[in-house]
Amino acid sequence: MTSRKVTPTLRALERAAHISMVRLARRELAKRAILGGETTRYLELNYRLLMQVAKRHGYSLTVHGSMLRDIDLVAVPWVARCKAPSTLIKAFKSIVEVQSGREKVYVRINKKPKIKPHGRLAWSLWFSRSAYLDISVCARHSAALKKRRGRKS
Repeated sequence: MTSRKVTPTLRALERAAHISMVRLARRELAKRAILGGETTRYLELNYRLLMQVAKRHGYSLTVHGSMLRDIDLVAVPWVARCKAPSTLIKAFKSIVEVQSGREKVYVRINKKPKIKPHGRLAWSLWFSRSAYLDISVCARHSAALKKRRGRKS
């Protein structure tokens, strides 16, 4: 068993590190309480509906991320002939508009998607002043579809 000699300087450093970690944890908890509450409520109320819409368009929908400022959703093509990503996003936007009621002023979406690694397309769909859906739609593999169509003919 090794014994460690604790000097006053080392003890002071350990205490300072502990205090800074406690402060950081408190800040993170406060952020989650302030920002995460709205996103969590929105997801609890609307995820099932968003999932059904994604399914009707041929996608599977999953949640990803911390859900502090935004809700990260990933839509994955699930059937051979799923709808275009932009069609899915328009359907999501119409749901958000209907559910936002009087606060429709805050519903906005970026027109052109951001292109992410591996061909994902990403849109931000704001449902309030401070919270939004960050939706990534995985690319459809048109080459695989062409091969399937070629086999059937």
